[in-house]
Amino acid sequence: MMKSRLSMYWLVVSFLAIAGCGSDNREVGDGGTESFRASAACIGCHGNNKISPVTGVQIADEWRASAHNTKNGASCADCHKPMGHPNGGTITNNPNDTVCAECHTVTSLGTPHFSTFTTARQPQFVSAQDAQQCRVCHNPHDTSSVIQVNRDFTDSGHGDINSPAFTDNVNWPTRNPCVRCHTSTGYVTYVNSGGVTISTFTGRNEILGCKTCHTDYSWERRPVGAVTNPRYANVTSIHYPDARESNICLTCHVGREAGASIRQSPGFLNFTGTTNFINSHYLTAGGIIYAASGYEYAGRSYNNPPFYQHDQVGMTTGDGPCVGCHMKTTTSHEFLPVQKDANGVVTSVLSTACAECHGAGNPTPAELESEKAGLAAATEALKARLAVLNIHFFDSNPYFFTQPNGAGTRVTKWAKFSPANFDTGRNTMGAAFNLNMVLHDPGAYAHNRFYIKRLIYDSLDWSNNGILDNDVEAAINASSLTAAQKTAAINYLLSAPGGSRP
Repeated sequence: MMKSRLSMYWLVVSFLAIAGCGSDNREVGDGGTESFRASAACIGCHGNNKISPVTGVQIADEWRASAHNTKNGASCADCHKPMGHPNGGTITNNPNDTVCAECHTVTSLGTPHFSTFTTARQPQFVSAQDAQQCRVCHNPHDTSSVIQVNRDFTDSGHGDINSPAFTDNVNWPTRNPCVRCHTSTGYVTYVNSGGVTISTFTGRNEILGCKTCHTDYSWERRPVGAVTNPRYANVTSIHYPDARESNICLTCHVGREAGASIRQSPGFLNFTGTTNFINSHYLTAGGIIYAASGYEYAGRSYNNPPFYQHDQVGMTTGDGPCVGCHMKTTTSHEFLPVQKDANGVVTSVLSTACAECHGAGNPTPAELESEKAGLAAATEALKARLAVLNIHFFDSNPYFFTQPNGAGTRVTKWAKFSPANFDTGRNTMGAAFNLNMVLHDPGAYAHNRFYIKRLIYDSLDWSNNGILDNDVEAAINASSLTAAQKTAAINYLLSAPGGSRP
């Protein structure tokens, strides 16, 4: 009798395990965690017929891989709140992200996460616009599969909560032009309008989080068209090629102004009297790659040589040059193509894009350091030459002062050679513009060395005597640089003593 009862018991248990909830063929199994056992009935019914509308993957499979399962984080019921389900009850099909906060608190995480959506901590870089919107960055079912990507992102410049780009205590309503590149919300508003609308964003500071480049947690990249109007204040005629996925990057990384902003500036900018410096701003790599952002002197060629291919990197795959180089690493969301030591010295090349064209092992870290050192010497030569004109560079806005180390007043008089000649003022400001632009692109030596060399060469040539007469070597030798710096600058700009314009 006892044996018969036991047999009947295991028959019922086996049937339920196979049948699941109201079906004739469902598996529940044992995933080895309490969360799995608590979710078994749900998976038994919905394991094969619930596909994520965002990722296109079975939700049960996503959840199985997540910490919600593997670390007993949360069962289906913890988030979906079944009330009497499946027997005529209810279930929350699409829980609000406030459910996440039941477990994911600052206390439980042990950190403000730069993701806590409370209002108690400053700075608050997952902004009020993202409050209680965990799915801006996280797949609610699988919180684990991109965790390394998220960590890489927090190590990047875009995710650096201590960067001045995001900590500046700005009064956003009066500085709305800034928000299109310095906040996620402003950027999305700008690109979704086709580069027309500058957001009247009045929220709190934001890093450039996931939603800046991605539409949702499927990680599809945000569709952005060719950058045809970077909204320069003084010129609107620069149109950049369609860089495919890298249009996302070019939207901000072509500078706040271009050299053409000086050349084509309206007549009320008085280059024979006083005019404030037209500022390139920071990180203009995109404009340098496409040889478009510098101040170009009349009569000089700035066309890239036929063998220059950096503007073609990633184009066959649809990535474009920015994504095609900076994200072809094992830590793609750090956006770093090279690794540097604590002193800023390149120690290794991380991007696989370089070897695709230059061959395995090329360029070497030593070669990159050599280019970087040469450019550093050349820019020091240009600094020294401008200083003779009482135009002293200091790395703080407005960047050019009448005395060294940011002393004196901002430079406003640029026509140093022929004070009555409108164009000499433009050309002198152009030299300062090129210096400022190059100094604020840490990778300029690699982005487009041909363009950069020509800009610095011509800026030195002009600032030496107000004439483009190829006296750059003489200008360098007459400068206050050390002998080693002079040699490095000459070798960088002229390839060797007695050399010609690059």
